[in-house]
Amino acid sequence: MPQLMISGKRQAPSLRRHLDRHIAQLAGEGVGVAINERHIGEYTHYTCTLVDQAATPLADAMDEMFRSIVAQAVAEAIVRDIAPTLVIEEVKGLKPEYDDADVAHVLALAERAISQISNGETLSGVAQSVLDYLWEQESLNIEGFVRFRLHSYRKRLQECVRDAVRRFESAREQQEFIKLLRYLVEHQESSIDELHIYPDSGNSFEMRDQNGSSIDSDYLEAYVWDLANEGGVDREDLLISAVVSLAPMKVCWHLDHTAWKSQMLEKILQDRLNYCTGCDHCAPTLH
Repeated sequence: MPQLMISGKRQAPSLRRHLDRHIAQLAGEGVGVAINERHIGEYTHYTCTLVDQAATPLADAMDEMFRSIVAQAVAEAIVRDIAPTLVIEEVKGLKPEYDDADVAHVLALAERAISQISNGETLSGVAQSVLDYLWEQESLNIEGFVRFRLHSYRKRLQECVRDAVRRFESAREQQEFIKLLRYLVEHQESSIDELHIYPDSGNSFEMRDQNGSSIDSDYLEAYVWDLANEGGVDREDLLISAVVSLAPMKVCWHLDHTAWKSQMLEKILQDRLNYCTGCDHCAPTLH
């Protein structure tokens, strides 16, 4: 009687669930499979046996179905249950200084990409790799199989992790930068009580004080040159630099239907920033 033994550590409970589900489907088609479970040290061994296989023309087909469902169960355990553990190990190996909260944030960022590679074509590919192995060998250790046979799959997981780490690092750096700018705005002496910003539909804006007077153009030109020397002028960078240096007590952002917004400025200024919806400049564009 055809017999296959699948061994593993961490994935034992999930592997048993997948095996039971697929074997139940075979039973519905009249194909009997018995599972013997043994625990030896850290490992759990599942011995799957195709029972009541008579020497008939259907014997080969039944054997193929048997190996296919075991391969499918193993593949589902790998892709859906073991992959998150592999990702955690990859994150900790790449960034050992991360605490549990950092790792959790990276996992959340990587979750969508991992789910995309853990379904459809990838699952089928892993199942086929397992099936090919089970035609060669009747015993499979899942940890060893994942490490030595699934190089392509592990590489794709690693790419997901590296991308998630890059995004996490970028977001954290931006948060620290925003905290610094917020501190500067809140603790340095204000050069102006109230600042009015008039963005236009292009790549520019105008700034005026509470009396409607334009902010010194020489001041703005100095910032343009400073930023240009650093590799180009971005309207948001220019605006944030100007606002932080002025440290106004209140900022009013005047809108029109084509105006752009600065989400970063919103995070820096918080309650100091208000959007105008009713002055002579804004009202005509809101109707």
